[in-house]
Amino acid sequence: MDAETLGNFDIFSGLSQRALNGLTGVFQLRTAEKGEQIITQGDISTGVFLIMSGIIEVIRETRSGSRIPIHKIEPGVMFGTLSTIDGGKRGAHCIAQEKVEYAFMQKNDFLDLIEGESPMAMSFQVAVIRAIFKDLRDTNAQLAELSSLEPLDDMTPLS
Repeated sequence: MDAETLGNFDIFSGLSQRALNGLTGVFQLRTAEKGEQIITQGDISTGVFLIMSGIIEVIRETRSGSRIPIHKIEPGVMFGTLSTIDGGKRGAHCIAQEKVEYAFMQKNDFLDLIEGESPMAMSFQVAVIRAIFKDLRDTNAQLAELSSLEPLDDMTPLS
């Protein structure tokens, strides 16, 4: 991975060349084949991911065992941040919908940057906050769409 590639993604657009160079040292390039599960719901975080190419589908498994597609993650999006920050369990499955190239950052490297005070760390913190806010806006839009659906008039079984 090179700094120029990272700098082309919106999430890192405000980072200096030096910060981008530093990030290339903590991201590890990986590949997932179509159908490969990258994150398993309920697991403890080992780090965060940045999609370089390909599409990942996010699927939430309910208590009853139903699998609900939540959304798709496209190149330039960082994911896996919330459980990495708060130490909670992964909230959904993330499955490659085609061959996916992604960059992985170990949890300890991520937390060092989140807790750091260097200019690079602070720039990275802003990038992560932007990513989380984008996720929040997307979730709010999905919730608005769901809340606008008309309820069924009665409980007559569908045939």
